Amino acid sequence: MDEFLHQIEQFAQQPFVGVQLGLQRTELVPGVFAEYAYSGNRLSAVVGARFDQHNLAGAQFSPRAHLKYAISPQLDLRLTGGRAWRLPNFVADNLSLLASSKTWIADQALLPEISWNVGASLMQGFSFKKRKGSLSLDAYHTRFSQQFVADRDSVSSLVIFKNLSDNSVATVLQAEFAYEVLRGLDLRLAYKFQDVRALYAGKLQNQVLLPRQRFFTNLAYQTRNKRWNYDLTYSRYSAVRLPQGGQGSPWGLLNAQVTRNWKALELYAGGENLLNVMQHHPIVGVQDPFGENFDATEIWSPIMGWNVYLGLRYTIK
Repeated sequence: MDEFLHQIEQFAQQPFVGVQLGLQRTELVPGVFAEYAYSGNRLSAVVGARFDQHNLAGAQFSPRAHLKYAISPQLDLRLTGGRAWRLPNFVADNLSLLASSKTWIADQALLPEISWNVGASLMQGFSFKKRKGSLSLDAYHTRFSQQFVADRDSVSSLVIFKNLSDNSVATVLQAEFAYEVLRGLDLRLAYKFQDVRALYAGKLQNQVLLPRQRFFTNLAYQTRNKRWNYDLTYSRYSAVRLPQGGQGSPWGLLNAQVTRNWKALELYAGGENLLNVMQHHPIVGVQDPFGENFDATEIWSPIMGWNVYLGLRYTIK
């Protein structure tokens, strides 16, 4: 691996850097698909499979199953699992990385991305003090047997696109709670944990610019005559990993809106980013946009401050 990086560094120091990335290709994908659905008193299931004969990726078999079981009238269990694949389009998939002076280098062989994934979900409905609520828990895990990734950590001046085998994994956990606290006042809370890792610079690291944790809170109130609506939302994001060992700090986003309703007319006013959170100096090398250090791809939080707005909406029957 060290020898490979040494060769890449020497290659990047040449006056002109470029490789044939295989931008043009013709794809032909004949395939067959079969599905079976079952619906019982408590159990519902959808099982299917697809077989594709791709002219570039070869034969691909993709089975998938979705199960739903009603444990009780208000508690549902859902299970899912299967195999997925696709042929990556590394330019279209990474358009944001063009906003820098870094040179792109890619493997000559563009292999298909193949993953196996499983997931489970629990949905519990309840009633407390004659007001309804719900609680949901979700867990999903994906393991890539092959993945095409953009490595921005190995060499600072390069974006290295490479095929990985059994070196990429993603786990997502999410919990959501909703309840009508008072008549007309709804509360929604959510938490999401993402562990998305791949082999960057020879180490299994988190994906750059992706927060591992997210928190969400929403309060929505509607008056009994339905003429006034109030909405308040706060989202919190954890620190993110930046290329070359950097780190972006945690941040929060607060939005609010008030709406006055008439029969066909709505007048609304609100504000976004009311805490005025900003990432200062988000663009590296902004003084020299054609220089070798220019980089506008490491933006991880708002770059504009608070914003207020006023609007009018008329519904034509």
